[in-house]
Amino acid sequence: MQNGTQRTHRGRSIVLALVALVLWAVFAFLLPLAVAGSDVTLFGLPLRIALALPIALPVLVLTAFWHAARQNAQDQRAREDD
Repeated sequence: MQNGTQRTHRGRSIVLALVALVLWAVFAFLLPLAVAGSDVTLFGLPLRIALALPIALPVLVLTAFWHAARQNAQDQRAREDD
């Protein structure tokens, strides 16, 4: 890769990683905070945690696969630009 192409590829990779992390953080941390009623329990856990667990893990897995696919496409594009 040439220097300019390498910088562009690195910048796109960083932005992609940040988007993936923000998506996961929204579903893992912000969504449970939005659920009202901290005194309500479900399966012996506070409602926020009981809703966050089954949502956050699949979102993390889907985000990881999405990130891998997008990163692979960016890597292919960078190889073709060589």
